[in-house]
Amino acid sequence: MSSPHRIIKKCVLHKRKERENKLQESFKPVYKNHLLSKILRLNLKRSNVAYNSNNAKMRNGTMYIF
Repeated sequence: MSSPHRIIKKCVLHKRKERENKLQESFKPVYKNHLLSKILRLNLKRSNVAYNSNNAKMRNGTMYIF
C-alpha cells in the first residue's frame, strides 16, 4: 500500500511530465532537428522559463514561442 505522500509525489511528477510533453509538442513544428530541440529544451529548463502557452519570451536575442 503506497502512502498518500507518495501518491501526491507521483501526481506531481506526472503533471510535470505532461507539461514537458506539451513543451516538446510546441517545439516540434519549429525545430525539426531533434538534437537542436533537445538542447533548447535543456536551456529552457535551466533558465526556468515559465510554461505559459501562447507566450513569447526573449532570451539573448532568440525568441522562444510557447
